[in-house]
Amino acid sequence: MVGGAAILRRPIVLASLLLVVLSLLVGAGLLRDIDRSIYNAFQPLGSAFGDDLASAVTLLGRTDIAVGIAVLVTLFFAIRYRRVLSIASLAIFAVTPIVDLLKGAVGQHRPAAGSGHDLQLVPALLPKSAETLSYPSNHAALAAFLAVVIGHLAPRLRPAVWVIAIAVALSRLYLDKHWASDVIGGVLLGIIVGEAGWLVASILAERVRARDR
Repeated sequence: MVGGAAILRRPIVLASLLLVVLSLLVGAGLLRDIDRSIYNAFQPLGSAFGDDLASAVTLLGRTDIAVGIAVLVTLFFAIRYRRVLSIASLAIFAVTPIVDLLKGAVGQHRPAAGSGHDLQLVPALLPKSAETLSYPSNHAALAAFLAVVIGHLAPRLRPAVWVIAIAVALSRLYLDKHWASDVIGGVLLGIIVGEAGWLVASILAERVRARDR
């Protein structure tokens, strides 16, 4: 069984505290100048190649694709390795509803560019999160969630999946979809939900092992 001390040592605690503080700062409008400065720094980076690359990378954080990846991860690890622990991936279904709640509560709007340079390479199969509200980024949250869970299930892949998650977060800035505070909030939320899903799966796995002894 996972004890209280073990829970307190998990990244979920620090990420939760940071998310609360960040949400309060964003809601109070105290990060607007910083967000604007970072946004302006990304503007000279635009190019045709960059648009293609960022539009492809950002797909990995889109709801339908990220959920599809999570389901495949669950099936793969359930069949080949840890049957119970693999259900941690299914916690991804909690990410977007929480994102929408925070967007409504904080009320931060997207950069004026809105649609940015996104080339819409693949039609979306699921409805998007709020179009006008931006904090936190759903793409960044989903990508970070997958990085956390896959990193737990396959530790050797952890560096690679986190590189991908960071790339997805940066693509949202490049494509003018989000402010820096949006993607940081999204990453923190993804860590929280991913670690919570892993914690629940770990408790269930321990109970199954105890029952089978």
